[in-house]
Amino acid sequence: LVGSNVSNPESIIRDYDPTLVLGSPKTASQEAALQNPSAALPRGTPCEAALPPVVGNTRTFQTGTTYCPPGNHTVNSETWTANGSVSIYLSGDLAINGNGKVGVANNPTLMSVNSISDDVRINGNGKFYGKLYAPSAHVQVNGNAAEVFGSIIGLTAYIKGQDLVKVSEASIFSYLQPFIYIPLSIFLLRESISPIEITCLIFI
Repeated sequence: LVGSNVSNPESIIRDYDPTLVLGSPKTASQEAALQNPSAALPRGTPCEAALPPVVGNTRTFQTGTTYCPPGNHTVNSETWTANGSVSIYLSGDLAINGNGKVGVANNPTLMSVNSISDDVRINGNGKFYGKLYAPSAHVQVNGNAAEVFGSIIGLTAYIKGQDLVKVSEASIFSYLQPFIYIPLSIFLLRESISPIEITCLIFI
């Protein structure tokens, strides 16, 4: 089974041996709708419904714990962080406003936020460090000082008035050879390159 509108599917299948495929027709071209996995808490998964207490202005989520606090959540001048890997499942809207921070600044991979709501906002000086999975949400990042470090998956994404959305350059270019990713980093990412790096590239 290959993608849509292919008149001769066998022409784009490598190492195709029709004797190994049973049934008729042996190949087909067909459109298929791909469904995103649900962002809801998997049935039967134990979870902590209460948010961690605020100490100072910080809530610290505990390692290995799954949280499922009900309702909408607004993070204003407060920090949600973790001392290890945690998952948070939200059924309501999430807004990170003012100086609110969600995630672990020095390791965004530690906090995973899953939301089945249709509205997620990062406003003003709000900061998000983590993995946000909200396939039904309209995600908005507003304000010159709003920051996102990590990944966001939503139904739509609207970014206004700020330019600090950072992704890992290593994850983008790690599969490329140096003679490809060094020019790309110079022209696309505006990276500088030293004479030593040029010499190394020549010998590679």
